[in-house]
Amino acid sequence: MKKFTLFAACLMLVGLMILPAFATEGGQADLSTLVIEQDGAKLTLDPESFQISFQPADSEKVYPTLATSSPSGSRVMRNLQQSALSVQFIANALSGTTGSMDSYSMSVDLGEASFEPLPKGFRVTYTIGSNELTVDDLPKMIPVATYNERLQPHWDERNDKLFKSNYRVVPREDGNSLFVRIKDDLGKLAITQLYELIFNVGDYTVEDRDNDNAAYGHVVEFINPKITVVMDYLIDKGDLIVSVPLSELTFTKDNEVTALDVLPYFLSADKAQQGYLFVPDGPGALIHFNNNRMGIAAYSTPVFGRDVLIRADEYRLPTPPTNLPVYGIKTNEGAVLAIIEEGAELATITADISGHSDDYNRVFSTFTLRDVERVAMGGNKTVTTPRYASDVYEGSLRLRYRFLNGADAGYVQMAKEYRQYLLDAQMLRVEPQSEKAPLFLELVGAVKKQKFILGIPYDATVQATTIQQAAQIYDELRQAGIGNIKLLYSGLFSGGVKHGALYKARLDGGLGKASDLTALAKRLQDDGNTLYPAINLGRVYSPKGFSMMNNAARQHDGSIAQVFEPFQPQLNAKPYKGSAYIAPNHLQDYVSKVINNMNGLQLNGVFVQDLGNTVVGTYKRNAHISPIHAVPMVQQALSAIAPLNTMMDSPNAYALPYTHAITNLSTLSSGHKLLDATVPFAQMVYDGSLPYSSPSWNLNPQIPLSRHLRCPPLRARPRRASP
Repeated sequence: MKKFTLFAACLMLVGLMILPAFATEGGQADLSTLVIEQDGAKLTLDPESFQISFQPADSEKVYPTLATSSPSGSRVMRNLQQSALSVQFIANALSGTTGSMDSYSMSVDLGEASFEPLPKGFRVTYTIGSNELTVDDLPKMIPVATYNERLQPHWDERNDKLFKSNYRVVPREDGNSLFVRIKDDLGKLAITQLYELIFNVGDYTVEDRDNDNAAYGHVVEFINPKITVVMDYLIDKGDLIVSVPLSELTFTKDNEVTALDVLPYFLSADKAQQGYLFVPDGPGALIHFNNNRMGIAAYSTPVFGRDVLIRADEYRLPTPPTNLPVYGIKTNEGAVLAIIEEGAELATITADISGHSDDYNRVFSTFTLRDVERVAMGGNKTVTTPRYASDVYEGSLRLRYRFLNGADAGYVQMAKEYRQYLLDAQMLRVEPQSEKAPLFLELVGAVKKQKFILGIPYDATVQATTIQQAAQIYDELRQAGIGNIKLLYSGLFSGGVKHGALYKARLDGGLGKASDLTALAKRLQDDGNTLYPAINLGRVYSPKGFSMMNNAARQHDGSIAQVFEPFQPQLNAKPYKGSAYIAPNHLQDYVSKVINNMNGLQLNGVFVQDLGNTVVGTYKRNAHISPIHAVPMVQQALSAIAPLNTMMDSPNAYALPYTHAITNLSTLSSGHKLLDATVPFAQMVYDGSLPYSSPSWNLNPQIPLSRHLRCPPLRARPRRASP
């Protein structure tokens, strides 16, 4: 029987008045379901199946969160279809192995789920775990005096014989002899019989068991994992809000939760329907229902990119970033856009088609609460031990589902809704419009090169474009009648493109004087244009002047977190010598000093290449900072650049409030074979707010210019970009 709160039980008493918060469409009380109406929308809960359904305002369409009547898939998949959650947890902390449980077969079906009403919705509590007895549900030892007084008088001879065949008397020096369990490898039948005998027939309680275990020093080892997860379903401004407060998350000892799949079948459609799944791959991509690509694995992408400190030396093909924490589904009846409002840094978006495991096309998000990395011991990579991050997020996971009515609703409407959402939340700037679309032009100053003297190699820089040459190029563009120029200038500072720490912000010696750069920036500003010196603020490529010991991020093995770059011949990644990521707790101090020193150059713009698109934590011993806790530190650092006109390289959503212009906005998806089409979702979100440009045309010679001209929304740089 399902466990309900006292409030819920009262609702089912005949003759009791239904509270005003609950109603049915016809005005009659329906005790099989509970309904909350808010802002014209309806939220319905079935107390038997714990199916929660949402009906948007001004719509007859009802969206169930679970797929409760599907005949397709294995038993495991059918359980998952009826589950609001799938929980992954640590099964063995020493080996690092994990297990998983779903909220239907391990909670709802066992009667271990409960609910309570909230002002605008419901709170559902899932106690997830097997209720099968283990040997440690039995007492390890029972005082003989307790046996004589509270057990033996309630048993017949047969019961007493069963007990004494599994427990024997052990005398103690203090004279208080004990009945001690003979062995721990009892069968399921024996455990069930003894449990019934001791706790139900005898006068012995669970509290007595726990007290005796504690008194005589027995440590419980054999327990079934139990995990309690709370989910809130709320109506907010016509949207459905689903949140998981992690402060309410509990688990049995050594069974820490590593990941949660939230509503894996909410945004789903069976094979009889037509439509597509939307994922934020690059600018955006679509997966058509039932595309019959059975040999292709499910699509999966981490929001804001993977943790660069975890398995850093594994080679991965470069792929477009996932900058926006959104995904969605479109059917003939409408569309649904999911926005990850809290916990996006932990999220991985997964999409799959019908035919792989069941008859559903679906998209959902998984939240990795605790990443596990196998770290080599003593330099021997064949012998590893699991390492866990100690800094675990304890806030909430929060998703907003926005419903778009009508057969015409699709990814275009999703983009418009998300743009408006960002504007309402003041997360997207609206830059002044210009009559001329901007021209993004990138120049390279100095680059590092290995040189030789008497056959001895040494690192030096060579100049590709001096400041004087940059001024000449700018003059020629102006003479050609081109305006609204955004001049990106990389490799200006000591060390070239891959520079070291910028505490002194010295220019490379062969480029020109600081006064020349100041004069160039002033000329652009007077003409209504902007010079953007390109810098890295989250990493250094040289240890000179930078304290690696105190200020660099660390990997799980305690080593300096270096910047790894692809090294294809060996199919792995190779660290850039002398490089390091800056620890997030040092970012604000570092960025403030850099910007203060750059102010002497009298610049009005800066191009930040890394801080807006790469989240880096640190796993320094006893000072872990997870990526999700590093994001507020990144935002504090970015706020120090606020006085400058800041350009970002394909920024993540958390950096948008500090962004005045965007470059390298991807026009192509990752090429995952499950994807059917690339769409300009991100471009539509930024249109009318931020000027943006795509990757440079001349850096990808395999794509002809004619291809870009056939696709105006996806044009690349250098070009006339969107204002």
